Amino acid sequence: MKYLEVTFIFFLFLALGRFSHASELLINGVENTTVWTVPDVSKGEDYSKKASINLHFSTKVKPLRFTVKPAAQSGMSYIIEFKNNPNPNESYAVRLPVDLICDAEINDILFDENNEILEGAYLQIAEHDFIGDGIPEVIIAAGDGATYMCMNIFQYNPPALEMENENWKLIGKFSGQDKAAIDGQTILFKHGSRGFEEDVICKKNKCFNIAM
Repeated sequence: MKYLEVTFIFFLFLALGRFSHASELLINGVENTTVWTVPDVSKGEDYSKKASINLHFSTKVKPLRFTVKPAAQSGMSYIIEFKNNPNPNESYAVRLPVDLICDAEINDILFDENNEILEGAYLQIAEHDFIGDGIPEVIIAAGDGATYMCMNIFQYNPPALEMENENWKLIGKFSGQDKAAIDGQTILFKHGSRGFEEDVICKKNKCFNIAM
């Protein structure tokens, strides 16, 4: 009997450990951010639930809100709502031009074959102005909060009149183990249990690795 109790407690501990990370941030050092978790239908959560952040751009064609939600068919939708310069009282929306891109190994752990995020993994979206020019970048990260994570960074190229998804460009795709930390223009990723760190710096049109 005691063996069964110990076994039950052990597996309960593992289960709690697996899901206890769901409220933690994958990216630290950003103020404007939110987390999206897989809907828990047993608790009455709608499968189509979404997570959003308001955006802060100083451009004429102004991105207003960044939203992540399940796509109508499969996978996830990453949507930017905005106002056009000629019609300031009307709002529109575009999808980012590509889905979240992870290394194949991490993608197979976090997503299924239909690009649906697996239970135990979650997403974080954020806004961060890496170079302080009033045109922030938007960030998407996926991970399990413990061992696997990947991050995509998108840059906005403001149009003269109307935004299209081509106005958003993927300028960085990175993976790590554990969480990432952003400080100004720099992103710090950790790899493995030996404390190996990778520094990434983001400039106007590109994010790239720099030597430690």
